[in-house]
Order: sequence, then structure tokens, then C-alpha cells
Amino acid sequence: MNYSSKFITNVKYNGSIFLIMGNVILFDIDGTLMQEPNTYNEGFVYACKKVMHVDVDMDNFQTSGKTNPEIIRELLSSKKIDNITINKNILKLLNAVESYTLKHLNKNDCRLLPHVHEALSVIKENKIKMGFITGNIESIAFERAKRAGIAHYFNTGGFGSDGEKRSKLVRVAMKRLNSEPENTFVIGDTPKDINAGKEVEAYTIGVASGIFNPEDLSDADLVIDNLGEYNKIIKLVKNASILAHSD
Repeated sequence: MNYSSKFITNVKYNGSIFLIMGNVILFDIDGTLMQEPNTYNEGFVYACKKVMHVDVDMDNFQTSGKTNPEIIRELLSSKKIDNITINKNILKLLNAVESYTLKHLNKNDCRLLPHVHEALSVIKENKIKMGFITGNIESIAFERAKRAGIAHYFNTGGFGSDGEKRSKLVRVAMKRLNSEPENTFVIGDTPKDINAGKEVEAYTIGVASGIFNPEDLSDADLVIDNLGEYNKIIKLVKNASILAHSD
């Protein structure tokens, strides 16, 4: 491969300098960077009632790995509302989720998981770009990140407000960050995150900090217990870059 020098940056790992081709790590939020937010669930209940006039129950509903449009569709489908009707109202539903959640967000909705600040700081030090890949609506993702003190690490990404299928969100994020599969690393805590990254042929990193264990994430290129193992992430990026340069 022939690369333009403007895409090459120096990355430091264990005292050595490596040439890295504009690498990008795309982070899931819930279960990867932050704990699951209760207020967000309340927003779905509010939206379904306000827009569709139906009561939905989030108590036993599994949201992990799902985008906001996907959650809404499953909730309303359980109430026998057809996809055509859901599609006609999806923007109104998302707007209702957004307005409720932004109004009622509290500190418990923005709790970072262990080692997040440390990991993001080291990744930034190594001049690796970072973006979000999350089912959250964009404005909510950034408001939560701002309140948690990590918004300055991120400029863009792919969000639930961009589409329903998670692999589409990865493609959106890659386009916004001008990255290709060979220099993109998707990190998340669910098999859905891993599958989305693999679908676009990006590298995948499973972090067992949510409800799934390492065995559930074993299809990933790398599996870690938590973000305290950030050196393994840096090593994967380094090795992938060397491999890309050898082609």
C-alpha cells in the first residue's frame, strides 16, 4: 500500500516510536465507558406514551447493544404496533426521548466505569483519534460525556440518531473520521458491538465490563476485562499498523 504522509502520525508504545496510519478507536458508551442510565429508560416510556399513547414496561427489557430506534421498535412491536406506523413516527419518538432525557439527566446517568479516564488519556497521548459508536442519540451522548468529563476526547462518531442498525453507525463514524477498516478499531461490551465491527471489516475489541463475559465476546480480535488493560489496546493498534505497512 502507498500512503500519503499526511495520514501518518507517531505513536509511542513502551518507549518506542511507530508510524501509525491515522488510527481511530470507536467507543461504545453504555457498558464500555459508562454505566447504563436509568433516565434514558424513562425517556422511552415517556416517548411511547406521548407519541403513540401506549404504556410500555422497561423493567425486564434488555437494552444492551441496541440502538435507540431498535429499542423503540421492539417496545412498540410488543404492543402490536406495526412497522409502517413505527416508521412514520420514529422521528417524533426519538425527539421525545431526547427532550425528556436531556431535561431529566442526573449524575447517576453519567457514571464512568473504572479506568476510563486513564485509558482515554493514554490513547490520546499516543495520538490515536477517538469517536463514539453508540445507540445513544447524539445530543444525549455528548451531554453525558460532558457531565462525565470525557467530552474533550471526542469530536464525532456514529449515533442512534443516525440509524437503527449498529453496523451503519460504524460506517457513519468511519466516514466522519475519514478512516478505513484497516485503521479502525471498534470497542464495545456486547456481541452486537463486535458483530457490527466485523461486518465492516474493522478490528474489534471486546471489553467485559458490561453484562457479557469474555466468552460471549470471544469473536473479537482482542478481549479484555476492563479498560485498565489499555496497553493491550495500544499493542493491537501497533501490530495492526505494522501489518498494514507490510502489505
